[in-house]
Amino acid sequence: MKKNLHRTICYATLVVSVAFLGHSSAESSEGVLRARLRLDAGQDDVVARCIRESGQAEDLRETRYLDDAPLPALNLAEQQRGFVIFHRHWMDLVFPNSIPRRSEITNKLGGFVSLGEYEPLTFCVRTLVDLRGLEVKVGELVSPDGDRIAAPEVQIVRCVPRLLRGAQPLYEEGPVGVMNMPTYLEQPRLLDVSAGLTVRYWLTVKVEQDAVPGTYRGEIQLSQEEGAGHRIEIELEVLPVSLIEPPHTLGFWDFQRPYFGEIGPLDQVYQIMSRHGINAVFSRAGLYEYDKPTDTYDFSRSISIDDAGRVTVSLEGTLLEKHLDAAQRAGFGRVVYSPHHWIYVSQVVQQRMERESLEQQTQAELDRVHSRYEASPHHDMMMQETNNAGKKMFPMYSDAYAKLYVEILRQLLAEVEKRDWPELLVDPGDETYSHHVHDRVSFPHVVRHLELMKRAGATTILNHISPTMTGVYGEYVRDALRFLDIGMPGLRLSANHPYRTTIRKTASAFTERGLTTFTYSMSGASGVIPDLSISRFNAGFFFHTHGSEVRGEFDYIFYRPEGNPYNPADVHRLWSHERLWYFPPQESSNRLGGRALVLAAKREGFDDLRYLETLDALIERAESVANSGESPQLARAAAATRMRILESFHFTDQALDSNRRASASRWDTLSASPDVDPVVQGSFRLNNGWDFEAYDRNRREIAEAIVQIQKELKLEPND
Repeated sequence: MKKNLHRTICYATLVVSVAFLGHSSAESSEGVLRARLRLDAGQDDVVARCIRESGQAEDLRETRYLDDAPLPALNLAEQQRGFVIFHRHWMDLVFPNSIPRRSEITNKLGGFVSLGEYEPLTFCVRTLVDLRGLEVKVGELVSPDGDRIAAPEVQIVRCVPRLLRGAQPLYEEGPVGVMNMPTYLEQPRLLDVSAGLTVRYWLTVKVEQDAVPGTYRGEIQLSQEEGAGHRIEIELEVLPVSLIEPPHTLGFWDFQRPYFGEIGPLDQVYQIMSRHGINAVFSRAGLYEYDKPTDTYDFSRSISIDDAGRVTVSLEGTLLEKHLDAAQRAGFGRVVYSPHHWIYVSQVVQQRMERESLEQQTQAELDRVHSRYEASPHHDMMMQETNNAGKKMFPMYSDAYAKLYVEILRQLLAEVEKRDWPELLVDPGDETYSHHVHDRVSFPHVVRHLELMKRAGATTILNHISPTMTGVYGEYVRDALRFLDIGMPGLRLSANHPYRTTIRKTASAFTERGLTTFTYSMSGASGVIPDLSISRFNAGFFFHTHGSEVRGEFDYIFYRPEGNPYNPADVHRLWSHERLWYFPPQESSNRLGGRALVLAAKREGFDDLRYLETLDALIERAESVANSGESPQLARAAAATRMRILESFHFTDQALDSNRRASASRWDTLSASPDVDPVVQGSFRLNNGWDFEAYDRNRREIAEAIVQIQKELKLEPND
């Protein structure tokens, strides 16, 4: 049975076999590889090689996509051309062995878009014979009145081995699946494609803010070196709608230090984020120069103290300055910053003061801290842990330490405000809960510095916490909340450890305390596998359903490969940390690199959010206009439409838990056991009651409601 199954689905790996048919070192003016690309199903088995080279073959299992539908009957023109064109929703992953249904075969693409919006249009080429030199070109889109929209950007979807990583393996006590999946978008080149393969092209239309609404048409031209060409029509409706920007903070961690510059200069990376709807960044930058071999931080260029004790802070030439400048140019409104100058403060204070005096100050502060925990059932443990923190990070509890720390941060914040940079959100420590589990001193350190940050006038943020946490961690968290502005729990769509509650209850608990709730890395796993529905939902409709009280999100992490970015199995210990929302070029495998599919999906989610926010603003405006004819009635109708759409999501505890525990469970069918090669079938989606087309049908209804209210209120799109 195994051999027959393997023959049935052998194309699934697409073993995107690549060959240099030109000079392997050739580069374009943009500095990227320009070798011709060959896609071949039978020459190499990239997933098997990844597993074989991982040194952990017993923990990994190749998983394949199975499409056992027969190829539909084709007409003579399709047969003679040697390929057919079909369309499938862009959120539905298309594999090299995906088979078109007769209803999907088309020569037309269409859609709608608002002013200032990007919109994806996709089509698939299914080869019937070997094709040489397949090329796709597209021109401007033109309205009947001669108005024009720039030619869409053309890209090709590339497959990459990905780990189907979740909290559970493929089956109980079984291995983790490795699957060659459609993953990222690459600039197209001449393609040589074997017969019996499917290739997906991805077009991105950008409509300028000042475009003229109406219907635009264009044409995609496909050509090949040894056969007939083909044309695909495009019809795009540009709506008279200008979407407002959401009030939410939408951000990424940028990248870990070792990967700086791998996917381009900092400005370019931030601009890529901005073009995909990101308006904030969590930056690993500071006032220091870091020396990796010695693991030391040098603050001498940025902080100085004269003999009289006067402090001077300069951001000139620092990495923080570079990141804030780039964030400002990208249009970001906020940057999260983690001060490391506690290291400097600790050294300076000990150099300038007698230890006996520092110990006396430390004990006085520890007595004050301990008094806050007197009523806690965990008092003894918390006393022990704070005492240990006081010793390990001496003299952070001293008054001298506090004054110097606050003065440095106060000057830094003043400099940021003076330079008109994005607002700085100050974070005392990353993932405190998980760190404290191991070192038992992280929470005291974080609580201490949150208090000092508030003395300096900072806006504070902390991740991996919730007011609903129990045990000793909950006691620390509730103490920290007194000095916190923004809580950023790492919640999922279902209740999960250590928060022990739902997103809504957690956000409500923050709101009751006057705090703002962000979410942390809700779509983070999408940077590991191409989870388009999770990425789109969490970036958009989430904020008007489960996350109605959530005001922002940060995903971990925009770019952090661990080892070879095209072999996710090569670093066993760090599977969960590999995040690639953008892929680098790699000459050895003839890859140009490019943005991940989930980054495009995230932008579409942000657009969903913009449509909802625009409709909400217009409903409120219509309701506020007295004696305005049909405006109140239209507002009520629009509100009813909005409510019906949002309530049409169907979440069950079982579905949510399944989605959280194992990403592989989101396939329509997953078959895996010790005796059967793992296969998946159907679509890969979030179990929320919506199919892929529902997103666009409902967005269209929201758009129509916007247009109707604008018309009734006699508003122009940019009013």
